[in-house]
Amino acid sequence: MFLDRIDKAILRQLQQDGFIKHIRLAPEVRECYQVTGEVDFVLLVTVENMQQYDDFCQRYLYSDPNMKNFKTQISMNRVKYDTCAVIPD
Repeated sequence: MFLDRIDKAILRQLQQDGFIKHIRLAPEVRECYQVTGEVDFVLLVTVENMQQYDDFCQRYLYSDPNMKNFKTQISMNRVKYDTCAVIPD
């Protein structure tokens, strides 16, 4: 899921701080990254079905007055997943 929020620089940080606090409370969000580029945040969300996804969107995205737009991408297949950390000597 990619999120694109409001463009105004000063208000942006204050609003993002509120969004971050709000999204940290969402049990569906497994990971959240604030990123550079075309979007502000990337969320990895886990739900059991589309109804739960819609409920999540209603509670956390559609209800945010500063949400400009968001785009969803659904994983069809996990190609690689590794939690191993390489620690150099």
